Amino acid sequence: MESAARRSGGGVLEGFYRLVMRRTPVYVTFVIAGALLGERAVDYGVKTLWEKNNVGRLKMSPVAAPSSAPGNDHFFT
Repeated sequence: MESAARRSGGGVLEGFYRLVMRRTPVYVTFVIAGALLGERAVDYGVKTLWEKNNVGRLKMSPVAAPSSAPGNDHFFT
């Protein structure tokens, strides 16, 4: 008995296979592009969380006091 996915022209996974995974150069390009985009997304997310959790403590933050200010010996505690 033939499955419903075969009769209707294929499902989502079969379409993905036909588009990306059928030929090796297309698959390798897809994997490399996905790795680069994934790395950028993770980098952006980690950087955003880091800056959000350290507001006022980072030197690049406009709220941070200058490190040479008097009485600022325990700035990071």
